[in-house]
Amino acid sequence: MSLQHDRGANKLIDTPCGEAYTNSLKCLDKNNYDKKKCQAEFEAYKKCKKDALVAERAERLASRKGFFS
Repeated sequence: MSLQHDRGANKLIDTPCGEAYTNSLKCLDKNNYDKKKCQAEFEAYKKCKKDALVAERAERLASRKGFFS
């Protein structure tokens, strides 16, 4: 079970939002897991994930060929 968790964590770190993810975890560690003190880091991670999803969708749509193309 530990090995699977490590693989999942590595996948998150290697994404465009890996730095924001790591920052939010470090904040939790630093503040004894008091989520209220890490809201800025959580919001930055959420924004990054949202922006990455929008960019991925736009890229996917741009790469599609139309029916008559």
